[in-house]
Amino acid sequence: MDSSDLAFRAAARGGFRQAFHAAKGQVLEPVMDVEVMVPMEFQGTAIGLLNKRKGQLYNQEAGDMTVTLHCYVPLASMFGFSTDLRSAT
Repeated sequence: MDSSDLAFRAAARGGFRQAFHAAKGQVLEPVMDVEVMVPMEFQGTAIGLLNKRKGQLYNQEAGDMTVTLHCYVPLASMFGFSTDLRSAT
């Protein structure tokens, strides 16, 4: 009797691993499209905070007295960002 619970689990595990590697699967995390508007004198500080949170800056727009930063940041990294930004600026 080759059929046992352990044999079926091992076969399922092996099959999943083969399929996962063949499909080149990857684990993804939610990413936010973030827009931050700060006074021009705090542009470097805001960019530093976003970089610290693994943000990828893709656009900057300069206004009269402000700069708008557009970037992609992982959702898990954004918790507490507004508090940190207020403290730094």
